Amino acid sequence: MVGVPRVVRELSPSLRTIRSHDLLKGADMALSEDLTKLAARAKEAEDHAAAAQSKAKADLEADVENARASAQAQADALHKSADANRARISAWWHDV
Repeated sequence: MVGVPRVVRELSPSLRTIRSHDLLKGADMALSEDLTKLAARAKEAEDHAAAAQSKAKADLEADVENARASAQAQADALHKSADANRARISAWWHDV
């Protein structure tokens, strides 16, 4: 085994297998931790998106309510103006 340190060559095959198994186990653990972190980040992103969607819906509902109130106020003002002008025009017509 050229290029392999003497310490590794002297290990019995079963010890080399155990060592490589330990290395793979460590890699699996790191991968598992990475997946756990990724899942947590995905959950945070989902929560953030849901909150943004709820806020957007609430903002839209508020805008609709404000528009409805504004339209009603304009309609009320128009009715008031029409009633006032009706009386004035009626009085003018009566005088003619």
